[in-house]
Amino acid sequence: MLIYLGAFAVSVGIAAYGEHLRTKKNNEKGFYLCLALAVLVMAVLAGLRDPSIGTDSVVYEEGVADAKLQDGLLACIRQRHKTEPLFMTLVYLAAHVFGDVHWLYFMVDLLACGLFMIGLVQYKEYVSVPYGWLTSACIMAIPTMPSGSLWRWVWHFWRSALRGRKSITGRFYCWRSPACSTMPPLSRLVRC
Repeated sequence: MLIYLGAFAVSVGIAAYGEHLRTKKNNEKGFYLCLALAVLVMAVLAGLRDPSIGTDSVVYEEGVADAKLQDGLLACIRQRHKTEPLFMTLVYLAAHVFGDVHWLYFMVDLLACGLFMIGLVQYKEYVSVPYGWLTSACIMAIPTMPSGSLWRWVWHFWRSALRGRKSITGRFYCWRSPACSTMPPLSRLVRC
């Protein structure tokens, strides 16, 4: 678990540095390069994952093994007609081009994180990209947390971020709301 938390911290730190480059140094290219690196850190972490970690790895391994038996991409897609064609394309690439399930982990996470980051960049004037990226990491990193608490945390974060986007109190609410909603020990430190 520490490897995941460390990689998330590095990724969020890179995104924060990118936002610093954009806001303080007016360096848009550096901003986008940092965001691409932040996404790449998450994708590499997913690609390095051991197949014994998680309950979904068996499904991925079976998919790659089945795709190795297919002659072409369309046959692979038709084999599992209820599965999304883009996902089956990634499975086919992992099976025939790379030959390893780790590449499937990498490609799926690169696609998911990349699309999430593109969405964050669309709202970069309203919401801090590193905070949004941290929210994404928390959603992915804390599957054992009760979903009600997790979504309450995310809801409080975004509500506070959007409400306080032009005021100093918004920055206060951005760190206060998560503490008050999901973490009882922190809620004793912060007056909610």
